[in-house]
Amino acid sequence: MRRRTLVMAIAVAGVLVAVVAGVYWYSLPHYPWLFQGAYALYEGDTTVLFIPVELEARLQVMEYNSTHARIFMWVNMTVLGISSQNSTSVWFSYKDKVFSWPGASFNQTYEGDYYIEGYGVRHCYVSESVSPAGKGLIYIDSQTLWPVKLQFEAPPAVSLDINLVETNIPGLK
Repeated sequence: MRRRTLVMAIAVAGVLVAVVAGVYWYSLPHYPWLFQGAYALYEGDTTVLFIPVELEARLQVMEYNSTHARIFMWVNMTVLGISSQNSTSVWFSYKDKVFSWPGASFNQTYEGDYYIEGYGVRHCYVSESVSPAGKGLIYIDSQTLWPVKLQFEAPPAVSLDINLVETNIPGLK
């Protein structure tokens, strides 16, 4: 009798552990980019007062937990052949649905179908933010919830498109 009770207790405990693990797994956000090492490379160029400017950027998931991901950001800007690099990492909440440029104020979000160079027409959420320097747009792919294009416009005639050129994120490869 004791042995049977012990076996039943172990079986019940095993089922409870499986249920708790399953509930925990399904409570985690399921984003295609949510894995350590997920990355995306971006490139863009423009001309400012007849001076060519080139920009390269990398976003990479360094680590994550049930509510946040730490994203490493690296940017290289080349002006007249002279490069300047900057990098940082930030913890990003999955609950944040609004994206904005550093130093800018969120203005509005809208969605639609947009042509993304190298990826065709994608349905995107667009976060628009404004600052004294200009207007920024971040195009977030609706299937992967990852930025696929960034745009910056500054008066009077500066426009910079930063396009996704390489990634290992499923759904964008």
